[in-house]
Amino acid sequence: MNKNMSDVPNSQYFRLGDIQAQYYKGKPVYIAPVEFDGFFKYYSAHQTVPGYFIIDATSVNAEPHFVKKNIKYTNTSYFNRNAARRIYSQHPTWLAANGSQPQLEVDDNGTPYYVQTTYKSMALSHRINYSRLHVVVVNAETGKTNLYTLNHLPRWIDEGITTEVADSMNEAYGKYQRGFLNMYLSKTGIQLPTSDSVISTFDKQGNVQYFTDFTNPRSDADSALGYSMINARTGKLVYYKTHGIMDSDGAKANANNNYKAQQWKSSMPVIYNINGKPTWVLSILDNTNAFRGYYYIDASDQSVHATGDSANEAVENFRQALIDNGSNAGNTSQGKKQKNIWQDRSGCNHC
Repeated sequence: MNKNMSDVPNSQYFRLGDIQAQYYKGKPVYIAPVEFDGFFKYYSAHQTVPGYFIIDATSVNAEPHFVKKNIKYTNTSYFNRNAARRIYSQHPTWLAANGSQPQLEVDDNGTPYYVQTTYKSMALSHRINYSRLHVVVVNAETGKTNLYTLNHLPRWIDEGITTEVADSMNEAYGKYQRGFLNMYLSKTGIQLPTSDSVISTFDKQGNVQYFTDFTNPRSDADSALGYSMINARTGKLVYYKTHGIMDSDGAKANANNNYKAQQWKSSMPVIYNINGKPTWVLSILDNTNAFRGYYYIDASDQSVHATGDSANEAVENFRQALIDNGSNAGNTSQGKKQKNIWQDRSGCNHC
């Protein structure tokens, strides 16, 4: 998308904003807003952004498409045209969770909106009540706003829970899953997200799910205690326990060491089940952040790893690496699985 900024009229006034995952007409895509590049350029551009980018999320060879729209309300607009200020002015009793910024989403007609997760704080503690989150949506062209509960979101909204709110939910779950007092007294079972930010993934049911893994904050070992998946539309957090596997930091360090000569870096670690093996799958980026390939590593044995320019090539190379290592694990269909579901997200854990 950065390479295609030349498609933007008067591109010297703008920069590329944060990329978001969503479904567009039933297909997974990434979209990114075009933002103003400073106060004076805001006025030079007549206070209007000319559009946004959209790209197919399933093909590394896909080309981004610039969609022309007259967008007046953005995160980098000023005064009453700032998206966050517009939302607050129309719904002043609802707070933005953790000071998060609204995220861009588009409906199936291509109309751009900024979506913000909001809440009303609990009495006394003033903590976020995750069981009563609401969503405010502002039309980026007209400035019209609407307030929704999570149960009544328009069908085109995939991320009613913004990434910053998901980060906050994970931190709260790790700290308070055994109660508020436990956090400050015995501190039994306390764990923290390994990464500062969740990773957006697409599931088979057509939902965006936020992934992150957890580790022990009092240990220097690169071991994962578990991972969570948060439904970006409903806010439902499901925690999965793990045992004897490295965390995402360990997987990234292993991958980075493999590309030390090229000075390439790994990104977006997500754990998958490959032939019955918990496997970290990472994207490899060069110095310009261009995609270079995939890196697969056995989460329980860092000596087993493989690379590939495509997903199919990487997974086949990894399966061969498992065979060469003497592994005979396979997928099973009869196994029982357990999961912890933190449904009310207000400080209690329901299993």
